Amino acid sequence: MLRLIVIAAVLVSSASAACKCGPAQYVGGLGSVVGESTQPPLGLNVAEVGAWDFVNRRFGFKVDLVYSNGTAVSYRMIQNYTEGAQWIFIDEYKFCEKQKAALPEPSNCIPETATSFGKLYIGGFSGSSETLEVETWVNTISEGTLMGSGSLSVRTKDCFPVGAQFMGTSTEMGQTTSVIMSSGWYNMTEGIPHPEDWFTLPSYCNSQESNAVKFHPMHKLNFKRFF
Repeated sequence: MLRLIVIAAVLVSSASAACKCGPAQYVGGLGSVVGESTQPPLGLNVAEVGAWDFVNRRFGFKVDLVYSNGTAVSYRMIQNYTEGAQWIFIDEYKFCEKQKAALPEPSNCIPETATSFGKLYIGGFSGSSETLEVETWVNTISEGTLMGSGSLSVRTKDCFPVGAQFMGTSTEMGQTTSVIMSSGWYNMTEGIPHPEDWFTLPSYCNSQESNAVKFHPMHKLNFKRFF
């Protein structure tokens, strides 16, 4: 089963907001730390490098996961919401699995139900040209199998994503499980100069369903849905 950590995002209705939506296309990295109260408890570090293309409704990622016991897994993912599909594939094994695109579709805008938690400065003194001013938005989440609280921090001048957190429960596996997650974006560049690197399926991947590799459910966490 695909475990989703989702925050639905739509346009901010408040005219007082410094920004409403982030950049429509960008590439970069997203690092996350996840904890889950399974038996035994699960700890997971996730490093994603990829492209966010809200214009063409598609997202492509190279994902590395490292568990607390040192076990590591790598795979790639492409999501295409125009086709309503996503693919997970592993070049080493020429494995490809097609799935329905996880819903709801991501947005690059602040949720209209979110509340500003305030602004702060990172990396220097207030007013300095080297200081990053960010604003944190918090939101109560009741989306699919998830219930809890989430937050998203963005650069105030343009809503460029900085960090995201979630704390709550999931019932996807049939029983209530506590989940906590913290993520941060890094090395971001606006625009997608080489889209073929992120959105082209390998030749061994076709449109047919294939047998799934027996991943742990946490291998398919969808962290990019926080923004």
